[in-house]
Amino acid sequence: MKSLFIPFLTAFSLGGVISVSTASSAQAAMIIVDFDVLGGSTGTNWNQMLENQILLPNLVDVTGQQTGFMFMRGDEASTPPPPASEASIPSNAMIPVDSPITTDIGGLFTATRFSPATPTSFWFKNLEPGSEYYVYIFSFRGDQYYNQVTVTTENTLPDYEVSGNNVLYVNDELGTNTRTLSSYRRRVRVWTEGEHTGEIGFIFNVGSNAPPFDFNAAWAIAAIAIEPVSDIPEPSLLLGLGMMGGWIGLQNQKKRKNKV
Repeated sequence: MKSLFIPFLTAFSLGGVISVSTASSAQAAMIIVDFDVLGGSTGTNWNQMLENQILLPNLVDVTGQQTGFMFMRGDEASTPPPPASEASIPSNAMIPVDSPITTDIGGLFTATRFSPATPTSFWFKNLEPGSEYYVYIFSFRGDQYYNQVTVTTENTLPDYEVSGNNVLYVNDELGTNTRTLSSYRRRVRVWTEGEHTGEIGFIFNVGSNAPPFDFNAAWAIAAIAIEPVSDIPEPSLLLGLGMMGGWIGLQNQKKRKNKV
């Protein structure tokens, strides 16, 4: 993902009413965790998690910058991890455009309803308490799956359920290359107190939409990404403020001339 830079812009009125100025600043970069099998393909500057791993100690963002954040599987070390698989990959038609996500998210973790690895939780740790992030959850499996997804943050999002066979979901909507990745995003706030201070959590379980007597019903997760919410105003907003300030200044100048 290319960093967004807003050039230095000054909006001033001839009457000195409004002045808006901002220096160049880079937009914070996305962090991607890719669940995969040993030897599986993964994207550049992604964080690959294998089924025998419990902790990724120092995540990198998509620019390659180390963040100091951690990603952890929430199960106790003695609990069997969810099995990994790379039997199939999503098609390009399922991947949102204009994003660092590619078909390399084909690897996944999955577990059946009665597996000791159901449910499984994952946690981003060492985040700044109270900071805000956009979250993207990529559910995929080459076979039928039934996901119940819980995102646990200070502003709790509603649980959701998705299901399908060889289809990709981004959060609770079908993935497609006719949409941008940002159109799927959900905004959350990092915990500021309690045992999960500085964390964002994700819990995966077999959804209630699975057939009740299907012992092989499974949940599946291919990747999770978080993206810091930028405080930088949109360029269009800054330009609009500048134009408004100039117009107000001109009106004030006209009023002063009329009084002379």
